[in-house]
Amino acid sequence: MEDSSVIAATISKSVAGSKTKTLTGAQLRFILKTAHADFVPLNYSARNLRAFIRQFVPDVVERGRAGADVVYGGKEPEQEPAPVEQISLFDRGASSLPRTPLDSLLTDPRVWKTFASPQSPWRLFLNLRSGVVKVINPTEAAPDVSPWVLIPPCPAEVLLQIARDFVATVPETFQPLLARTFEDKKWWLPFFEVLQALGLRPKWIPFRRRRIVVEFERIITTLMRESPDGAQKELPRERQLPTPAAPAAGLETTRKLAIEAVGRMTEGELRSLNLPLGYVLDALNLR
Repeated sequence: MEDSSVIAATISKSVAGSKTKTLTGAQLRFILKTAHADFVPLNYSARNLRAFIRQFVPDVVERGRAGADVVYGGKEPEQEPAPVEQISLFDRGASSLPRTPLDSLLTDPRVWKTFASPQSPWRLFLNLRSGVVKVINPTEAAPDVSPWVLIPPCPAEVLLQIARDFVATVPETFQPLLARTFEDKKWWLPFFEVLQALGLRPKWIPFRRRRIVVEFERIITTLMRESPDGAQKELPRERQLPTPAAPAAGLETTRKLAIEAVGRMTEGELRSLNLPLGYVLDALNLR
């Protein structure tokens, strides 16, 4: 039987690491069942989990109720503002911005769902000249004439990597619980359940959206580069910003800035970089 201090530490870290600094009794029971499968309050002379917390976890107190369940929090919980979406791409109104493939992804639920579902029977097509994205249902004939090209859905391995990268950002106490779900063939089902139980869905949703946007833009860029139609006419961009002037210090300063920018990229962003093969070979000393 594990020492009560070990169980208490798990409870304290779980509460402190949650998004709202609070967890319900049901959420704590789920965590303890996974992290300490043999935990039984009666073994510690506690009638139930509530009695165990009162006796062995002094830094966690009852903060209220969620229906019939008790809500637990720290003695001095930090009040955090409600999560706010930070991506300006999602703050679109009825503006005069040109219609782009990315606009379609972000404003049309059918486009988003089709792209983010690798097994979906629906298909996406891009008009390389106009930038229009069209959703084709399973029974509809697909356009097979240039400049229409098929937009492949977000690969299943990319979606899995997004989830793995997200797990690396959550408190260490939660990471084993989420990592175990990847062993399931349909990992996203238990993954979402655990996210819900731990109160991490509000953090996961914008994280996933950002990464899917990156993958969508990578695929569109590749289609434009590889197609003759795409090479003839560049699609309208999100915003046409002036090209910044080169730093006065010259090439060396520019190189340092580029290295610093690369150092801040996620794995998904690094994978989407286009590098001349010669540079890669030079770096590997294979020439």
